[in-house]
Amino acid sequence: MSVAPSTAGFEPGARRLTGSADNGSTWDVTVPQVTGGTTRTRQAFNQAMDRAANGITARARADRRTTVSDGELTPREVSRTVVAKTTLSGVLITLGATDGAAYPSHSVETTVLDPGKNQALTLDSLFTDPGAARRQLLVLAAAADTSGRLAQTESAPDALRAWIALDEGLHLYVPVIHALGDYVPVTIPWPRLAGLLNPAGQVLFSSP
Repeated sequence: MSVAPSTAGFEPGARRLTGSADNGSTWDVTVPQVTGGTTRTRQAFNQAMDRAANGITARARADRRTTVSDGELTPREVSRTVVAKTTLSGVLITLGATDGAAYPSHSVETTVLDPGKNQALTLDSLFTDPGAARRQLLVLAAAADTSGRLAQTESAPDALRAWIALDEGLHLYVPVIHALGDYVPVTIPWPRLAGLLNPAGQVLFSSP
């Protein structure tokens, strides 16, 4: 029987990433990091978040002059770095204002790491039938959305990408049009997903 990995010894943290480019772009963002724990796992997580941050700054360098700053967390999101019982998660929420654009827009980049394998988890890697799971996730997300915004739009299952793992459930960032806020964060309790999880997902996210 597979045993769920442990995140004992890890602590949530963050670092500031600031800089500028020749095109006038600037950035000042919070990059999730962890401290403590095992060196290999800590480096795997921190490097994954650094790559996500570097992707954001690379786009700012390549675009017209852009100012990139932190996006706001919702009241339920108390940290950009989450040390859950069996996984490490980080969310990089940024707000980019580009010259000539009609409005600033949010970007959400996430990493979820399995500390037992030191591998990043994708959303599809959790489910026996990823296509069916994505469709069901949209249904469950709409039901869990207390803001009512998901009831006002229709999201494509393939658009689901950004997520983190909380002890209480799968926290999704559902993309929506800018008028609705660019994304809607919702948490779906793990028991609601039990029938969709594959064996590896059950080891990580099923309560003993």
